[in-house]
Amino acid sequence: MLVLNFRIIVFGIAFLVSCNTPVQNDKNYYDNLAKGTENNLTENESGIINAIIEYRVNGRSDEIAIIADSTKYYGFDTSRMASKDTFPDTLVNMLRVINDRIYYIANNKLNISFDYRYADQTYLNEMGNTNGGMNYWNEFYKRFPESHMGILSFSKAAINADSTKALAFVMFGYGNMGMDGGAMSFRKENGKWKTIAYIIMMVS
Repeated sequence: MLVLNFRIIVFGIAFLVSCNTPVQNDKNYYDNLAKGTENNLTENESGIINAIIEYRVNGRSDEIAIIADSTKYYGFDTSRMASKDTFPDTLVNMLRVINDRIYYIANNKLNISFDYRYADQTYLNEMGNTNGGMNYWNEFYKRFPESHMGILSFSKAAINADSTKALAFVMFGYGNMGMDGGAMSFRKENGKWKTIAYIIMMVS
C-alpha cells in the first residue's frame, strides 16, 4: 500500500473559485514571479534540478519551469525501490533524514539551462480568484503558455559521497485532478546529471 504523501505548499488549489476580475491577456505574468537571488545551491544540486526538468520536458528547450517555492513530505514506501544500484539504501535513508522539514527553494538562484520562476501559495490563490470561475488550469496555462509541464515541486536531493548518484522526490501538477509524483534516481555521466529512473508513487 502506498504510503508516500507529499504536502506541497504551493499545490493547495485544484479548482478555481469565482471572481469577476478579468484577465489581462497582454500582460506578461511571468514578471510577477521571482527567480531567486542567493547562491546557496551547489553545482550538483543545480545539475539535479536541471535533470528533473530535462526529463519531463522531453526535448523542449523553450520551457519556462514554474517551481513550487517550498515542499514538505511525510514518509514514503521504499518497497518499489527494488534496485539497490538505482536506489541505494544509504541514499534512501539520507533522503528521509534531510527532508524531515519544509524545504524552501525560492530564495535560491538556479544555474540551469532552462528559464524558470518560483510560484508561492499566495500568488496561486490570487490566480485562482480570477475570470469568473474559469477552470484553474486553463487560467494557469493562459498566463504561463511556455510552462507545459505545469507546476514542479521537488525535495532536497540526497547525493552520495563521490557525487555520482543522487535521489530526490518530485511532483508534477498539470491539470484538474492531474498530478504524479514519486522518486527519481540520478547518475552523473561525463560531468552532467541525468535521470535514470522515475518510480511513480502518486498519481491522480
